[in-house]
Amino acid sequence: MNLTKQMRAIHVTIKKIIVHPIDYLLNIIIISLLISVIAIILSLSNTNVEWQKNSVVYPKLTVSLNSNASSRELTQLHAAVASFTKNNLIKELQYVGKDEAMRELQHNPQLKDITNQIINDTDNELPNIIIIKTNTSDLTLLNQLKNKLAGLNFVNSVDLDEQYANKL
Repeated sequence: MNLTKQMRAIHVTIKKIIVHPIDYLLNIIIISLLISVIAIILSLSNTNVEWQKNSVVYPKLTVSLNSNASSRELTQLHAAVASFTKNNLIKELQYVGKDEAMRELQHNPQLKDITNQIINDTDNELPNIIIIKTNTSDLTLLNQLKNKLAGLNFVNSVDLDEQYANKL
């Protein structure tokens, strides 16, 4: 009995489509467009989330070290940062020695003349620095890390672009 009802419904539907094909064709086109728009919106929202994960540059901390900072003290700095690494706050640590920084400045065509005028090769006063790339814009966590690092006796300064963090 259900099968005959289903067959009768199909027969009536086909008859209506044959009698008024334009109306039903427009319905099918509108439903297809709605499904396409919804699929595009879902795709774009997923793409946006992926783009943010991979493309957003979170704030960096630049840690300027004393000129006499030793490798033991660098180990202390790594230990200070370790608790923040557990929270996935730290993306990467990059050490830039003063000699490497001098080479980079001298190889930069825009800064080469200024660098040679201000700093000579025998008297390199540039600091050793550590650049800490983060995975967050949470200003509270970033300031906690900044204060912890600034409290180390071999650290001259810790720079954080708080305005940029607030914008994120």
